[in-house]
Amino acid sequence: MNGVMETSSLQHVSKGELLRDFSALVDKDRGNTANMLAYVAEIDRRKLYLEHAYPSMFAFCTKRFRMSEAVAAKRIRAGRAVPKQGALGEAERAKGSARCEDKGVVAGRKPRGLATPLSPRRYKLQVTIGQEARDKLAELQNLLSHQIPDGDPAAVVERALDVLLSETKKKRVALTDKPRARRKKGGERTRAIPAQVRREVFRRDEGRCAFMDGEGRRCESAWQLEFHHCVPYGREGPHSTGNIELRCRAHNQFEAELEYGRGFMAARRRGT
Repeated sequence: MNGVMETSSLQHVSKGELLRDFSALVDKDRGNTANMLAYVAEIDRRKLYLEHAYPSMFAFCTKRFRMSEAVAAKRIRAGRAVPKQGALGEAERAKGSARCEDKGVVAGRKPRGLATPLSPRRYKLQVTIGQEARDKLAELQNLLSHQIPDGDPAAVVERALDVLLSETKKKRVALTDKPRARRKKGGERTRAIPAQVRREVFRRDEGRCAFMDGEGRRCESAWQLEFHHCVPYGREGPHSTGNIELRCRAHNQFEAELEYGRGFMAARRRGT
């Protein structure tokens, strides 16, 4: 027995009993929702999702507990308001809560504006741009009119993305078709990680956070990636592929707090 009542079993219940039982269920649901929000708020406050290889509470709810994006965002937003509003009152407001695009709630989710699929390998991308961007697009359509006679914006954007992606990878992780030979430098240690090391680490970790929890679960977030020293640079950790791994910002900060303490890192971020 799965505990789910069949609708047919209620057909012969009197209207008085039906309304009474419904009222009791509503009260129970309200209490369960309030408890859920309290748990969400406390797990979020402690950032317990980080040690389980999730970059955010949003990812924790949607991936670990299979909540829908809308439900997860609504509960996280309401949970964060619990200390201010009170769980029961916020639980009522949560049921009619608005959109799930709140940046603080959905940090770590897929980037906003990702295209929606139309068919295999075909997507629709809808964005709002300013006048300057519109003028640049029009200028590119004119300049590329020999290669793209119909001025298809999708073809222009695809070419622009190719150029921007190549430039960004070269700048951020030193990915290039013609890497320079590494030159040995003497003198003082610097925080600058050699291009060859950044390139090799990015390829090895496949452009995703390599943090793993105690059960072997990997984060794999590609959002706000940073280079992490397993033996911290401040403790003489070397700039080597054996000591550096990719981390999302959340897990990079998490491991820094484990190493140096939350108070120290909070003061460091404040610049004090």
